[in-house]
Amino acid sequence: MNETPLSIPEAIVRLETLCARGEHCTYELRQKLLQWGIPPFKHQDVIEHLIRKHFVDDRRFANACVRTKFNINGWGRAKIEIWLRCRHVDYDIIREALKTQIDPVDYSAKLLTMMTTKFHSLGGEFTFDVRQKLYRFALHKGFEVEVVMEALSKIAED
Repeated sequence: MNETPLSIPEAIVRLETLCARGEHCTYELRQKLLQWGIPPFKHQDVIEHLIRKHFVDDRRFANACVRTKFNINGWGRAKIEIWLRCRHVDYDIIREALKTQIDPVDYSAKLLTMMTTKFHSLGGEFTFDVRQKLYRFALHKGFEVEVVMEALSKIAED
């Protein structure tokens, strides 16, 4: 840890480098500024500079996170929304990203695939206990009750 706080130009260079390597939201950058000892009244100027130079964009961050969390982590809309809210992304940006980045057909298919895999790992027999485990599994992943119930009925039919 540095004992002396960074200067504003040094912090800007570090943040530009950080943002060039991956997507970050403004909240994460503010946390870094606090960590580096930059006074809070200077944060807005630094963030505005990064926005002007297109290093940071909360909309781009939300879109990237929705795609990644859904496609790679297998998260549902509810869990993704909570994760983004924890990073102080604007609610309208979150709703737009969830709407535009996740296809409803892919959403249902992804859940069905995950639940079918889980079903087979639980023995492949559709008992009440297995049904409850699948239900909790899907809710924990952040999928909505309606979609989960639909997937459960498809698994029960097979």
